[in-house]
Amino acid sequence: MIKKEIVKANLGLRFYVDDGWSRKEVCDLLIQQEIEAVLPRYMFAHEADTIRQGFMMPSSVNDTIYDDCYYFIVLSPDHLFDEEKINQYGKVRYPPMS
Repeated sequence: MIKKEIVKANLGLRFYVDDGWSRKEVCDLLIQQEIEAVLPRYMFAHEADTIRQGFMMPSSVNDTIYDDCYYFIVLSPDHLFDEEKINQYGKVRYPPMS
């Protein structure tokens, strides 16, 4: 079993950069592997990339790594994860509510 953690959030699954996730690795977990659906998220609003449009990134940034972000998330309801690939990482963690 692979050690990287997947965290369930209100809007989707989070893939933390500190756990070793890359934008490409998250994209590989999608049934339709469209990297535009993998959004970088930053801890502070002033660090956020304003190029995102809705649930997708423009294709002009497909090669951008965003390894300085806090985590990646897929928000588009049209982009589903491949359950077999997700299951390779064990259970999805549900953080405690505070």
